[in-house]
Amino acid sequence: MQKVECYVDKMFEELPKSKRARELKAEILANMEERYQELAEQNKEQEEIENQLIAEIGTAQEIRENINLVGTKRQWVANGLQLLILLTAIGYIWYVRINVHIFRATFQGYPIVIAQYVAYPFAIFFGIILAINLLNYLMKPKEIFLPKKWLRITIFATSIMLILLYCLFILHAFTPLMISVQLSSFMLRNINIVAGLTGILFYFGTKK
Repeated sequence: MQKVECYVDKMFEELPKSKRARELKAEILANMEERYQELAEQNKEQEEIENQLIAEIGTAQEIRENINLVGTKRQWVANGLQLLILLTAIGYIWYVRINVHIFRATFQGYPIVIAQYVAYPFAIFFGIILAINLLNYLMKPKEIFLPKKWLRITIFATSIMLILLYCLFILHAFTPLMISVQLSSFMLRNINIVAGLTGILFYFGTKK
């Protein structure tokens, strides 16, 4: 069984590290153990048994598809919601652009502010996530992800901190909440860059 176990270990090294992957690996090894005993009772040579077991396991791509099957429906729902938010943000941006002269003539500044500091960042954030998802879909069976859990957690925590920073900035813009002048000035100048960076970090921090 050592040859079979080495084959399974090597195959799962290429796959995302997740709870589902660990469960599937344990299930495969348990099934192969039972299958080994069955074939051994047929007086087959050990090498012949191991080669047959490896052939029965399948390829890494088939295993990946099995793993992805669990989260496929949930992923489509998430992608659908993200696309809806993206299209809503883009629609609002164009609405403001078309009517900007009316808003300025009537001194209505809020629609322009919302477009600049809410709709644009939302469009960039969700647009980047959807773009990377699309790239991953086109690259199957290989995908872009971070295999190290500690790195994913660190990146995810950083993205959450940037989201909280954005929320503080928005509260400062629309409520009496006061934040430092330096922070407010930084966000005013770089809000779209922050949104793009946050989208990248959030994706890689949550992708397993």
